[in-house]
Amino acid sequence: MNEVEKDNGILISSAIAEKLQVKVGDSLTLYLDNFQRKIDTTQVVIKGIFLDTSLFGMYSVYMDLENLRNTINAPKDYINRIGLYFPKGKEPSRFEIENIQKLLENEFGIEHIHPLSNDKDDFYAAMYETEARPYYALIPLDANLKDLRQIIEAMKIIIYGLSALLIIIVMIGISSTYRVIIAKRVREIGIYVSQGFSDRRISLIFLSEVIFIIITGFLAGILSAFGISHLVSRLDFSSIPAFDLFLSNGSLVSRYSFIHTLVIFSSVFVTTLASVLFTIRKAIQIDPAKALSNPE
Repeated sequence: MNEVEKDNGILISSAIAEKLQVKVGDSLTLYLDNFQRKIDTTQVVIKGIFLDTSLFGMYSVYMDLENLRNTINAPKDYINRIGLYFPKGKEPSRFEIENIQKLLENEFGIEHIHPLSNDKDDFYAAMYETEARPYYALIPLDANLKDLRQIIEAMKIIIYGLSALLIIIVMIGISSTYRVIIAKRVREIGIYVSQGFSDRRISLIFLSEVIFIIITGFLAGILSAFGISHLVSRLDFSSIPAFDLFLSNGSLVSRYSFIHTLVIFSSVFVTTLASVLFTIRKAIQIDPAKALSNPE
């Protein structure tokens, strides 16, 4: 870090270096807000370029703390935030966070503490508007993840949309295929009718076949999905920029939900049976004599 301390040095990620078309030793002019909330510029020198594939790390810039304070004209003892990390399973509840907020308000005065918020941007906006100095805020982790939550919600919408589209495709595929199968089994239907089979019994025969196809096809699909996900989980995707948000130790880890699986199966089962049942009812209404004379 000695090199970083000299000449207002900074460390940047390879992603930033590529965008700016710079290399180690080049100088940059930073355009920023200083501690007095005034626009200022400063010269920095690139002392190192690091490889960071994380979503949050690839656009990070590292600088010596003393140099940073001088750059923004901040007091010698100034820090902009203190992060508290808790062991897994021991994270504070919302009630405990609210109690901490009250303690801070009593300690520093309510005019110097921003109200507890779920969006950190609320604090930054208020900080530039208020005259109170210093101005503090207790910002839970969730308040820092607004953009990430939007990304996750967008991905959920896309996944649900694709799932619905696949269900429709499966339903249309099975019903169309079975419509052709029924058309080629008209003679068989005529034999059933001539032997005194009721419409209900004939429908049950064909429906049992459809149910068997749906269940076996769904089980085969699940087994195939398990196999493919197992193979994919053995691949290393850590070299893909900003992709490690979805990775665990550099690999994709599959998550299986019994509820989601049940919902998808129920949707395919009900919609397919409904479409096939209409075809079966139409087929069994054929005249037995015509059905038996059918060559197929």
